[in-house]
Amino acid sequence: MTRDEVDALSDDILETLDGFSPDALRALASGLRMAEAPLHAFGPAVRYLADNRERGEPPDGLTLLSTSSALRRASFRPVPQLAGAEDPFWRAIADALEVMAEDTLTV
Repeated sequence: MTRDEVDALSDDILETLDGFSPDALRALASGLRMAEAPLHAFGPAVRYLADNRERGEPPDGLTLLSTSSALRRASFRPVPQLAGAEDPFWRAIADALEVMAEDTLTV
């Protein structure tokens, strides 16, 4: 999967958090940092997004890079916690991981 494709999946994940305040994003980031691997890898990305939001800016390169990196790390192992996820954020992560797994299988 190309970098642009992973970045597009990362954008989809970040878009699910559009309605969240910086404080809500920081709370989510804190929870993610305490989550089991590999979901904890999304904590920094959400924290960077909170900082962007507080400054009134769109997600920057660091936020996108961090999200893409978390996706790549998560793609190497099953994430049973996401099975049946309905929340848009978790569903976007699950969908992205599924796309990445399918891409790996077709290479």
